[in-house]
Amino acid sequence: MANNYHTRRRILTKSTSNPLPQSVVLKNNKTEQSNTAGLLCKSLFVVLSILVLVASVVITIIPLEYETYSCTSQAIPYDSVDNKVRISLKSKIGEGLFSGPESFVMMKDEYIITNSDGRLLSYNTTEKSLKTLLKASTCSEPPCNWPLGIRKINEFMVVVVDMELGMYLYNLESHAQTFLITRDTFIDGLPVFFLNDVVYAESSQVIYATQSSTRWDIRKNSNGFLQCDISGRIVYYDLNSHTIGALQTGPLALPNGIEISSDERFLIVSNSLKFQLLRIDLDDGSQNRLFAKVPGLPDNIRKTQVNTFLVALVVPTGQSFLSVDKLINSRLLRLTFAKVSKLTFLPRSWFDIPCDGFAAFAEFSHSGKLLRVFEADKDGKVSCISSVLQTSNGYVIGSFSHKVGYISLVKV
Repeated sequence: MANNYHTRRRILTKSTSNPLPQSVVLKNNKTEQSNTAGLLCKSLFVVLSILVLVASVVITIIPLEYETYSCTSQAIPYDSVDNKVRISLKSKIGEGLFSGPESFVMMKDEYIITNSDGRLLSYNTTEKSLKTLLKASTCSEPPCNWPLGIRKINEFMVVVVDMELGMYLYNLESHAQTFLITRDTFIDGLPVFFLNDVVYAESSQVIYATQSSTRWDIRKNSNGFLQCDISGRIVYYDLNSHTIGALQTGPLALPNGIEISSDERFLIVSNSLKFQLLRIDLDDGSQNRLFAKVPGLPDNIRKTQVNTFLVALVVPTGQSFLSVDKLINSRLLRLTFAKVSKLTFLPRSWFDIPCDGFAAFAEFSHSGKLLRVFEADKDGKVSCISSVLQTSNGYVIGSFSHKVGYISLVKV
């Protein structure tokens, strides 16, 4: 009996110490994984519900001083462009001397530059020296001025448009500043501010400028994006008759860059919030018509030596759920974004245009055909492009970002 007892005990002990069959272990593992996945889904659902609830509260409680409008952009996806050309940084012009060289013109051996800190600058490429031609304005509520566009009138004169100050001529020899349009100027009953870019028609001696908004000034210019502001227009100053006026183009959605055709018969304008270029015929009632759709948020436009148009792209289109074009197309997203941006405890950098690390510009034919897109490496050396100028040495690039302290010379 004792031997049988010990035998049965050994058999029982052996059987209870054996691991579970592999099929049972796998089944248990799958059950645990399923439970974990279910828990993650529930957690994600709770987080999304909280975010929706917070957004609903924000939309309901926080007031806005303006109404947001429906807005349908005509962007083409950036990734759908087949003909892309890689560009690389050749040199940094005036490294460390600027803080957002927005726009510039080449005058003999120097660049005349509009800087985003409010100054008008001159950089001598031979001496590699910088001069401040005009200091930034002072006021009780900065920013007090921001020169955005500049063009050459003749060998010693440039015209500048400033977001706050208006339009003025600057004489490079006498250093005289002559205002043509100021903040106190009214055209067709509307004030003139937020002038963005400028072009000079040499044959008629007329200066044309984009007024991005007749509603928002320098301190609230981001509201134009969030509202889908279509109050923009083209204003002009005739140097012969000293008269001012506005072209009857119809509504423009934050017009930005402007260029004139080589025969000076029409203007090309960046209709930014629609992600398109418009053609405005100067001898046919000034009505606008679509010139081209753009694979990014368009900024300044400049002619090349072969009469094509180079258009700076601030950010690409269609690359994420919250890309700028999709944000503009969704009134609900813009409304939420606008109200959240009023929460003062949030960092202001959260609401900047996310252009860091992106650098591209597009080339269009004289008839509006997209020829190619030039893009730089995503290493941040070239980013937030606002203006492109073709030279014999390559392409010279400006930036509106305060983080960029140089003008970029790039090569293909």
